Amino acid sequence: MDPGLVLVFWAFMLIEVKHFAFDFLIREGGREPGGIYVDRQRIIHAVTHGLGSISALVLLTNSALLITTIVIAEVIAHFHFDWLKARITARLGLDYSNRLFWILFGGDQFAHQLTYVVMLAVLVSVASP
Repeated sequence: MDPGLVLVFWAFMLIEVKHFAFDFLIREGGREPGGIYVDRQRIIHAVTHGLGSISALVLLTNSALLITTIVIAEVIAHFHFDWLKARITARLGLDYSNRLFWILFGGDQFAHQLTYVVMLAVLVSVASP
């Protein structure tokens, strides 16, 4: 197997472990911020996700500018995915018993996964000679 492909695989695995840990194992407890746009809890959550991705990104590049750009993009995307899910959930008064809640939850998680694929694809295409 191509060594570069192996590194991309391991970078993706690190991002997946980070996502599981930050979204489910050590997620901030307490209230769901709902549809409020500027919320300290949601900002901290998105920033920790971005910072958590650095360990995976350094496997593929040592460019601080490229890593910083990708991390900032991830933070912005993550924040907005979570905000949109929370806003719709709050506006419609959804909870765990509603099918639409689970569709939104799944859509939110899918959007995060697509973000990781795009992050790595951009990184590989820009960092490759």
